[in-house]
Amino acid sequence: MMESHTFPHPLVLLAFAPPPSPPAKKASGAGDPHFRGFDGSRFSVHPAAGEWATVLASERQGFSLTALMAAGPVSGSTLMHAFKFRSGRDFIKAWLEPTGRTSPGKWRLQASANNQAVTGNKRLLSGTTLEFVPGADGVHGRLIIDADFIRVAIIQRWRPQRDTLADFLDVNVDVKRPLALTGILGPSYHRALQRAGAGAVAAAASVGRPAFLSAASESD
Repeated sequence: MMESHTFPHPLVLLAFAPPPSPPAKKASGAGDPHFRGFDGSRFSVHPAAGEWATVLASERQGFSLTALMAAGPVSGSTLMHAFKFRSGRDFIKAWLEPTGRTSPGKWRLQASANNQAVTGNKRLLSGTTLEFVPGADGVHGRLIIDADFIRVAIIQRWRPQRDTLADFLDVNVDVKRPLALTGILGPSYHRALQRAGAGAVAAAASVGRPAFLSAASESD
């Protein structure tokens, strides 16, 4: 025998937009120096030689990444020659030190964490991990700083066309969670966040109005 069920209220089905894609989390700086922002923008910045320029910082996070600028080969140009990474009690530094010879390069990458030399892999009390590889013939020198909120790779590139290690440092940044960021790369991060927000609105609009389905009764 079929039994009829009457629902006191209409059955409502809602169609929701899928969550928007997260903003681009990666940015970089290279050469004298040219930057690629979190939003894909490309631009150059030339702070004065001898200046520590803020690449990225978050006051709320208590974090900063600064770069020491050195005079470049062309008048008025500058190169990134050292980095300081500060987060909480951690103070990490990477810099180029003269070697006094030409092979594998006139400069070599050095690193320290909380005033202690870093010569390999290391885990700090904060949980931040470090990976250090010295530059060599055919090998990029690098220091990778992997914290819970950000990953920073500082690189001394091997330049095969010149058969030497670079006399400047590059940097790659990967932000792991949303932060209020300032510094050279800060505006591009917030533009990326704004685009992600606009994408969420567009995604919701593409679904159209929610579909409502009323059912006064249902048989089973």
